[in-house]
Amino acid sequence: MSLVFTPSVIYALAAMIVLAVLLLRQPIGRSTAPGAARRLLSRPRAMWDAAKRRTFADLEAAIDSVAPGHRVFADMPVGAFLSVETRDSAARDVTATLRRISSVEVDYLVVDEGWSPVAVLATPADDRDPDAAALTRGALKAAGVDFIPLPDQGMTKDLLDRVTRGLRPQAI
Repeated sequence: MSLVFTPSVIYALAAMIVLAVLLLRQPIGRSTAPGAARRLLSRPRAMWDAAKRRTFADLEAAIDSVAPGHRVFADMPVGAFLSVETRDSAARDVTATLRRISSVEVDYLVVDEGWSPVAVLATPADDRDPDAAALTRGALKAAGVDFIPLPDQGMTKDLLDRVTRGLRPQAI
């Protein structure tokens, strides 16, 4: 039995190929209508409100004036810069504790020239989980990282002095 390619069979095959190509080019769930992406991505928005931007700028300028190699980071999860090491059998407890600590996010992290954390600033209002916040403060203290509570009104001159006091070069 041989295949006969009549004009209608050829047209049907060509239509199926064109349809398959069109369907494969179109990602599922996406529109190819002109301007669809512009409607979805209307405009960028600011990451922080004006008070947080001002606090960050004040903190960054104060630290740069006394310790130029230091850097400031904002909205950092504690798990990104703090680790817990143990050699005893309570590893599961340490893992659970680290998981709780990692869920806490601090407002500002100050690191030195070697990118080691030296200070953390956070508002007490950020304590969504008071137990995790207390564990975090204890872990920061054990790691030698200063914890400085940030008042709701933002950065003050006294607070800037407190943050930069430990960063000033010591006289020999």
